[in-house]
Amino acid sequence: MSAYDAIFDAVKKYFYSLGYNSTYLDWYFSSDTFCELLSMCLVRANVVNRNKSKTGGKCHQSHIAITGDSVNFFTDFVDVSKNRDDTSTVYKAPVCISERNVLELEHKENSESPTPYNIRMENGYVTLGMRTQKQIQFSKKSYGNCEWFNRLRDGLYEDDILIMLKYRADHHILCIGIPGSYFEEVEGPYLESYSRNTYLIIPRN
Repeated sequence: MSAYDAIFDAVKKYFYSLGYNSTYLDWYFSSDTFCELLSMCLVRANVVNRNKSKTGGKCHQSHIAITGDSVNFFTDFVDVSKNRDDTSTVYKAPVCISERNVLELEHKENSESPTPYNIRMENGYVTLGMRTQKQIQFSKKSYGNCEWFNRLRDGLYEDDILIMLKYRADHHILCIGIPGSYFEEVEGPYLESYSRNTYLIIPRN
């Protein structure tokens, strides 16, 4: 099994646990739908301040630092040719959020009847900044992000998994947040294999 197949499989299992149809998930989370992925196990610096653990000293960083090859995931949205000292420019990337995913992270019941064949999306934008040519600040400004993305982040803690999938058709980004505890119980090998950043280009079958 390839790395991206393993991540797709983990995502499908999670959404199946939320009530989605397995055949639909097999069709949706595939190389026909997505062309790139970025998977991160969040560390203390990646989560919003109120979700940081009390140990480890002060840490006021609120953005998610993207480094190394993972920067390539954002080249459609950020001008990496700009002067590396230009840290003031704020870019935006179009994102899609699963409402049911957010409600699950918030431990809230979905008021609507389950729709197992359709992942309902809330569309909006997330802010990006460039600290250097090898570091992207994902969610640079919270007030520039769409509400549903901020709610997704508010539901994520250290050791939770943030998975970003880029649509092949229009290069919008699907952002998915999955509790780390889910992987410890169901997908044990996942955290060992993809313990930090995993950036992959997905070949079309």
